[in-house]
Amino acid sequence: MYRSLSSIFYLQLFGYLEYAFSFFLNKKTSVYCFNFLSAFYFEPFFLAFLLG
Repeated sequence: MYRSLSSIFYLQLFGYLEYAFSFFLNKKTSVYCFNFLSAFYFEPFFLAFLLG
């Protein structure tokens, strides 16, 4: 239970960080919106694999 809660916290943290970095890099709207979506749809699988 604790592992799943901490992994959810890290997933949201990485998602917000990726969104913030892409926003501050002044990319196009479609690009950082895609990064924001990919952070929540693709990275959870990768991070879940890393965190076990």
